[in-house]
Formats: sequence, structure tokens, C-alpha cells
Amino acid sequence: MKTNWKSILDHLVPKHVTLSQEKQQKILEEAEARLSGQKKPNLKWQPAVVGVVLVAMSCLLMVMFLSQKATQNEKQADVKFERIVMPYEYSDLMHAQYDYINHSFIMLSSDRKSILNYKLDWIQEEQLIKPIEDTIIDAAVNEEWLVYATDEKIYVQSRSTNKKYNLNQQIAHGIQIFGDKIAYLAFSSDKVSYRIVNLEYKNIIEVPIDFKETSSHIVLTTHYLLVSNKEENQSAINIYNLSTHEMKKFNVSADRITNLSYANDAVYYLADDKLQRMNPKTGKVTTIKTKKCNYFAVYQNYIAIETESTVKLYTISDTKLKDTHVFDKISARLVHPRFSEEGVLVVNSEDADHSIYTFDTNAKKSHFAGESKNWKATYEYTGSEIWNENYGRLKYHSKDNGQLIIRFKGDLKDLATSGELHISYEAGSSSSKMNEDLNASTVRKEYKMNDNSIGGALLKNQEILKVKVKWGNHQEEIQLKLK
Repeated sequence: MKTNWKSILDHLVPKHVTLSQEKQQKILEEAEARLSGQKKPNLKWQPAVVGVVLVAMSCLLMVMFLSQKATQNEKQADVKFERIVMPYEYSDLMHAQYDYINHSFIMLSSDRKSILNYKLDWIQEEQLIKPIEDTIIDAAVNEEWLVYATDEKIYVQSRSTNKKYNLNQQIAHGIQIFGDKIAYLAFSSDKVSYRIVNLEYKNIIEVPIDFKETSSHIVLTTHYLLVSNKEENQSAINIYNLSTHEMKKFNVSADRITNLSYANDAVYYLADDKLQRMNPKTGKVTTIKTKKCNYFAVYQNYIAIETESTVKLYTISDTKLKDTHVFDKISARLVHPRFSEEGVLVVNSEDADHSIYTFDTNAKKSHFAGESKNWKATYEYTGSEIWNENYGRLKYHSKDNGQLIIRFKGDLKDLATSGELHISYEAGSSSSKMNEDLNASTVRKEYKMNDNSIGGALLKNQEILKVKVKWGNHQEEIQLKLK
């Protein structure tokens, strides 16, 4: 059967973008040409089709999508956080900074001899690297690369090919990874220096920043390497332009600088517990008014702030903060906020279970409802997607989940005597079926069905969902309308 690339393109293009007939035709022809002869996936639900199409279309779509300003939905009250309780054997890692990538947690093992990947969808663990003899003192990981350092070497491994190599013997501190590059503070026998390494081409750049204290912070972004440092009694932020190799140094009125970050074309940092923002081109500094801040994380126009009591998530406009109230109902203290590249906020909890909470800032919720003669149903759907250029090409992430609740309107005795119940529906790239044997002891008034997917096409531009119900000799179709 010929693949309907037009349908896939309609799913992938954000709703706010309009493509001319000429551009659509060009993209479709390019995708068809590049994908001719490639093996098709065996499983219908497998998201490989989306990934392959994105590779084919990325060059043509990149300029168009990156020219669009991302608009964030500040009204997030109807999008729920997710609570994750890790198995007991992970309790000794509760203070670790779990890296969240595509609904998985990546972390060092408790003995710091291996790196683990805990897949939340399958509730299973895998070893990204087998245990080694030396202790891992630092590590960084993203979708493409895994980098870890012992006290003698830095190891680099491609996550797609599993090919591995190591850099020259050295001690690395504060490894940061972004796209195909890493940055770190290198300790060799004769000097200490900041370095940037292109992992694909293995070329190393020595950054002209004088090292003064081991407490310095390093942040790697698309365009800059940021380093906070202190020379004698003067704190400063050094900004190294990766394209022009220009270095700028801005003095900061603070005894110490901590928690350096970058978002929205601005540098964010804590200056003696005060949250401040700096223009990287001019060095102009503005203070963001908040309670005493222990730690923070920034993603687009969201900022998560850890105070002495808990973590709060805000939207930020200029220097004004607006509380989203996402975690208000959580009584336990929340700590250590951090954002994934896909915009998922992750926080640790100090409750008895050492729970981890996640909140997707890109998620949007839809509500469908409808009824037939004998049945009434609702469908709650949450979908999230993001386009970015973190790896020098257009990247697409998506995930969704939904819950169908269907309720019988008649007498349960009549339903019990029908013998069997069959419920099925389709929503976006997900489909679900339920088959149940019915009798007086198993019959109930309400039935729930859940679905979720990662990497598939989201439920877009759809105002009606159809749910098919069959019980005994009866059959009805419920049309659920978008509310």
C-alpha cells in the first residue's frame, strides 16, 4: 500500500504554520525521493515512520519552523503532573540527578561503576555501559551521545552505533553536553583549562578563560560557553562565542555565583541567593524578585524555583513571575528542579517513597464527551510535541496519553446477561480495545481504558471521536465531541 505522506505531513506541521501548495509539493516529493527503497516498519504502532519522514523533510522544514516564535500556554491547571515511584533498590540514589530523556531516567549506579537507563514505559532497567573497574567521577548523556569520565580518561560512546573511543588521559570536571559537543574543566599534568570537544569530529578547542577556582560553573549552549569564575575578590561571568570565538567578561557584584543557566537569549544565575538575568551581548543585569532562592531551572518562558519550603513553577515575562500552581496539592517538600531538552520539569520529593514528579510544559489537554442510547462516555487527552535544532538539524519529540471512561445508562442486570462486552476506539496514533466476559459478579456500571504513545502523530484538528460498543446482540457507536 502506498504511504500517504500528505496525511503524515498534515500531522507533523504545527497548527499555526500554513504551507503553500508549492511548498507542500516540494516537501512531499523530497520525502518520497529520499525514502524510496527504505524498509518499512513491521509494526503499525512503531514511530519509525515519523522519524524517517522527519529526516527526509528536516532540511526543508527547518527554516520555516525555526522562524516561528514558540508560544507557551500559561494556563496549565488542567494538565496534571506525573508521580513516579522508583523501585526500592533505587532508594539510595534518591539524591541523584536523574536525567530525563524520552520518558526514561538515566543515572549512575550506586557504586558508580555503571550507567543505568530505567525505562518508565516498560518499567525495566538496562545498562548503558557494563560495569567498569574504575569509578565514574562524572557523566553526561543526551539522545545521541554518552560521555563518562574516570580519574584518567574520558570515554565517548555513540548511542546509535555503540561505537566508543576515549580522549587523552586527563581529569574532567563538570562535563556539560549539548548536541554533538561537550565542555568541561580539564586537569592535566601541566595546566588546568576549559575545553570544548566536537564528539563527531573529535577536535578540541582550548577556551581562553583563566581558571581561578574549582567552584566555577560551566554551561554549554547552541551559541555560547558560559563560565562563572572568581578572581581574587571579584566574581565574573565569561561568555565565549562558539561561532566567532570572541570572549566577553562581565564583572558581577556578588561574593559568589551559583546555578548558572541560559534561556530566552539571556543568562540566568544566582548572585548571593538573588536571582538575576544578564544580557549576554551587553552585560546588562536585572534582578528577578522572588523569595530566597536555593536553586532554579529555566526552560523557554518557564522557571522552576526551589526555596526553603518547596519547588514552585512560574511563567516569566520580563522580570515578573506568575505562579502556575502545578504542585500546590503536593504536601511533601520538592527539591532539585531540572528541565529535559523536551521541556519536561523533573523534581525530587522528600516523601517516604522518594517520589519523582514530572510536568510537561508543552502538554495540552483536550476533553471529548458524548452519549448514545445506552452509553455515555468521556475521553481526556493530553498531547505534547516540540521541534528544536539542538543537534544541527530539526528534531521532533511527541508523546500523548488518553483515558476513556464509558458508563452504561441502563440496568446492570440487562448488561450482565449479554455475556460479552467489546469496546474499541482510535485517537491519533493510538487505538485501544477491551473485551470482557460479563456475568452478575463481574459486570459494573463504568469501564476505563488508557492509551499512550511516544513519537507518534498527535490527535490534531479532530473534533469527533468514535467509540464502538458491542454487548450481546446489541451494538452502538458513540460520537464524542470536542468540548
